[in-house]
Amino acid sequence: MSNPQSDQLMAALHKHLYITQADIEANRRGVISETQIARIRGQLRSAWLVLGCLMFALLGPFLLFSLLLGWQIFLFVLIVGLLIASVSGWFTTKQIQRQYQLINDELLKGEIAHVEGFLGKKVEGRRMGQYVGIGSEFFDVPKGLLEAIPEGEGAVIYYLPQSKQLLSLELGSAREEDTVEN
Repeated sequence: MSNPQSDQLMAALHKHLYITQADIEANRRGVISETQIARIRGQLRSAWLVLGCLMFALLGPFLLFSLLLGWQIFLFVLIVGLLIASVSGWFTTKQIQRQYQLINDELLKGEIAHVEGFLGKKVEGRRMGQYVGIGSEFFDVPKGLLEAIPEGEGAVIYYLPQSKQLLSLELGSAREEDTVEN
């Protein structure tokens, strides 16, 4: 028999993370589904696009404004901006590459960890940092998904063990004490 709260959560999981019932069933068996692998790799690729857009968004207005002040100022801002963008881009690129490698290695190993217990929510800041978790294990989720998660309900969260990348979440019975299992 279908539970309305579970159906609402499943709809939110599908809408915000493209998780299906088949993904959850695969995770229960200790397998990462092909659609989950594709979703996670797509998220990793999008980090590069976000980095490029951020660099352009930060440097573009300064270049346009400096162009109004003259060519010498434009060239100065361009050179300084490119130097700053190169240094910060290098550090950010290294961080993204480390995260990409960690997650890619986990996907290749196919290991899944899970935590079972009672759901909790945590919000840090207004726009970033919405987390769902059980016990001391918390995972970043989109705001729309966080709103659909029933706090205090028993659940199981499946994730990649090293990177803590959320794979899926399902409502279900929980033990008296929150437990973490790998």
